[in-house]
Amino acid sequence: MDQIVPNSTFNKFYSLLCDQIDQQFFTGNSRPTKGKRKMWETAKVQIQGDPPRSVSVSRHLFGTADDYFYRRHRDSMNGRKVSLDFDPFIKALEFIKIELPGTLADNKHLTNQQKCNALLDRFCLIYPLVQFDQTISSPHSLITEVIRKFYGSISIQDQVIDAWRQLSPAYQTKWGQDFLKFKSGYVNCKSIRNLAIFNFVDVSASEIDCMVYYDDEIEAYSSPALASLDSLLVKDEDRFTKILSEMRLKAENLGISEFENIELHKLFDPVASEYIWYKCNFSEKKHYNFFPTAKTTIVKRLYKCTCRRVDGIWLIERLVKLTTYSVR
Repeated sequence: MDQIVPNSTFNKFYSLLCDQIDQQFFTGNSRPTKGKRKMWETAKVQIQGDPPRSVSVSRHLFGTADDYFYRRHRDSMNGRKVSLDFDPFIKALEFIKIELPGTLADNKHLTNQQKCNALLDRFCLIYPLVQFDQTISSPHSLITEVIRKFYGSISIQDQVIDAWRQLSPAYQTKWGQDFLKFKSGYVNCKSIRNLAIFNFVDVSASEIDCMVYYDDEIEAYSSPALASLDSLLVKDEDRFTKILSEMRLKAENLGISEFENIELHKLFDPVASEYIWYKCNFSEKKHYNFFPTAKTTIVKRLYKCTCRRVDGIWLIERLVKLTTYSVR
């Protein structure tokens, strides 16, 4: 049996655990970088005996392999689910001075799972994160924080992992649980402006819908052929056919065979290159050959966002793009 720990909670726990290891087992300038694999490999305890022997801190204190917690740390940093065995997690929580409240501490019949859950609850009370802040009573406020965290992170490449962590495990399967694939989808995002979250609908106690609007400043890529479509009139059908033939020929020369299956109306989209790249799944080098011209543009986006409560935490379960039409 094991304990699933939300990534944000595990990250705080791991930081505190590494602080304690660093303070107790390293001195002076010889200490390795805190939290890295080398720290776990070099942290040793001297065991008295004949002869004396050196044992890793991980094995001595927690009964695990040297890199047990480090590997979970890497899972968390890559947006994967963090799962910990009850016994070492209990020992590690106790090592960083997390104690059971009096009534539970005196209970000699607690199972490891019950003890682990109680210690984890205690940890979350002592080190509250946004998701555990009991002063925020409204689920709508919690969801607003999650959505703002998501959109506040996707335009900063070294913070995209924080956006990934706001997605439910079920929604992460859209990218095959692959954080790097998710991250590549936002590589052209420069900033998010005028974010608005509104029209909350309580679908159930664990599911809430809302609308999300924002101005997406992106670095869009184009080509002379693609850019020229903006100025075409109905009477320019012959010119349109010629432009389309040129684009098909270039795609064929670059080996982008899936271009044939792109919906025609997508070529008129302000972010056509982004969509074509996503659908055809070709290399970055081919992308810059096919769309050599970069320009910054603002795309107005409207989404229906569904948030679901998963293991006590509100996460984004689904984002559905909405298309709006106007005759004015």
